Amino acid sequence: MAHPIIAAVRPLPFKESVTHTLIELAHRASIYGVVNDSITFMAEKCHCSKRTFQRHVLLLIKAKILRKTVTKKIVKVKIGEQMEPRIRNEVNIYTFVNLSWKKPASSPLPIAKMAANLPYLQDRQKSQGLTEEIQTLEKGLRFCTPGSDAYVTTEEKLTRLRALKRGGSLPMAVTS
Repeated sequence: MAHPIIAAVRPLPFKESVTHTLIELAHRASIYGVVNDSITFMAEKCHCSKRTFQRHVLLLIKAKILRKTVTKKIVKVKIGEQMEPRIRNEVNIYTFVNLSWKKPASSPLPIAKMAANLPYLQDRQKSQGLTEEIQTLEKGLRFCTPGSDAYVTTEEKLTRLRALKRGGSLPMAVTS
C-alpha cells in the first residue's frame, strides 16, 4: 500500500533526510495512512537516532503532513518501598493528513481475483443474448427424455423465449 502514499510524498519540499523519514513512515502505513510503530523501531528503519526521528516528526506535524496521537497508560511503579501510579506512553500513532493519494478500489484478497476468473452460472446466463440462450436450451433438450420433468420445463422455457424473440406477448404458465 506504500506506493500511492510515497508518490504523494516525493514532491514535497523537504531535506533528503526528512523525506527519507516520511517514505519510511509511508512504507509502514495502512491503506488509511495510519502508522503505529515505536520511535525506537522507526529510528532504526530511518538509520538515525531516536531524537532525530522525533525532530523530523515534529517538523512534519508543523507542516501539517502528519498528525501524532499518543495513548497513555497508568502503571504502578515501585519507588522505594511503595508502589506509585505513573503515566507512561503506550502507543504512538502517526496519521498522514492533507495528502491526497489514491486508495485501492479493488480488494487485494486472492478470493476477489478468483471470483472474477470463475463466474457463477447466473452471471453467465445474464450475459447471454436471447438467441444464445435458445440455442443452449435446444442443445440441452437432446439429452432429456421426452415426457420427463426436465424436458417439459425446458420446452416451456423455449416456447416462452421464442415468443419473446418474435416480439409477441409471453404465454401464461398453466398450473394444474
